[in-house]
Amino acid sequence: MYQPVAEGGINFVNFYMVVKSLRLAWIGRLLGESDDKWKVIPNYYFGNYGGLLFLLKCNYDVKLLKKGVPLFYRERLQNFQDLKNTANIFPIGKLILWNNNSIIIDNATLFWKSWFERGIVTVKDVLNSKGKFLSYEEFSNKFNITTNYMHYFQLISAIPSELKRRAAQTFILEADLSWTSPSILSNQTLINLVEARCKNYYQLFNNHTPIVPSGVKIYCFNADSIEHTFIDCKESVKLYSQILSWFNHSQSTEITLSKEQIAFHDTCHVTDVLSDPLKRKLDLLIILVKQYIYASKNLQKELSLD
Repeated sequence: MYQPVAEGGINFVNFYMVVKSLRLAWIGRLLGESDDKWKVIPNYYFGNYGGLLFLLKCNYDVKLLKKGVPLFYRERLQNFQDLKNTANIFPIGKLILWNNNSIIIDNATLFWKSWFERGIVTVKDVLNSKGKFLSYEEFSNKFNITTNYMHYFQLISAIPSELKRRAAQTFILEADLSWTSPSILSNQTLINLVEARCKNYYQLFNNHTPIVPSGVKIYCFNADSIEHTFIDCKESVKLYSQILSWFNHSQSTEITLSKEQIAFHDTCHVTDVLSDPLKRKLDLLIILVKQYIYASKNLQKELSLD
């Protein structure tokens, strides 16, 4: 319903995104320069990951953060993670070593403060000019750091080969990795997180080109419209057929409904052959199927009965 009228919607406010955007507005308060006493607690926890600003730029996953963060702040991180998964925000963050959900040891992401303070930030920092991992001696000399060689090899062994290859082929500007700048890049637009408010986050959620997560199969790439999503889409029609077959088999009925009848919930012609409990089951099933289709398209997931 929040889509433009020309695309089958009614320009309605997307309340789900509004709530997320209101919650994300807290990030500006947390990053602000004011020295409010209430910031002591969040700053302490975020300090375990390099500070909030650096953490937001990382390719983090809230579930993989090793040290506990209070629920309220975990939810804000999750909201921002959802935004990053939706819009192309700070893509270079996927090459950062720390708090990276692609680099995991003992079921948790990493943040080694002493290494971070030495300027070891990206995967590229542990590669030589040929795209190979630095030897332990080369690494120690480059960053003037003394550490157990097993510690170093534990890190490089956790880096996926694809991430290593991508880092070797990517030119990274130092300015792109500044964790002191509150600005992030989204589709060539610079956004200041300190100044960002609810309306800015709402626009980011709703005015973007969907980014397909690696390894995820999307069932339909067509624009979101009532006509296509619920009537013309082959995958939706296939699901309707599977659901009706299941219903007929489980309830010992022989109901037939066209895709248009399901889309517009037109079940009048079956009211005479079904008992009231079965009518209610069928009505609920149709509602749930359409809700599932719409949610799958928004979440970029494949339709499946599994």
